[in-house]
Amino acid sequence: MNKVKRKNSIGGSVKSEMFYFDDFMNPVTRDRATWAVFRELDEKGNLVFEAQGFID
Repeated sequence: MNKVKRKNSIGGSVKSEMFYFDDFMNPVTRDRATWAVFRELDEKGNLVFEAQGFID
């Protein structure tokens, strides 16, 4: 999992997370992943955006 904190354009802090999975939805490292979930949370930890999909 990768986590990144940054400031967004309206001044609040956003935390980004990336989770990687294999074909059986087991957590794996990025180089072995076939599926990923990307999430952004606001400064209070509320989910702002989530996307998921296959990795080629």
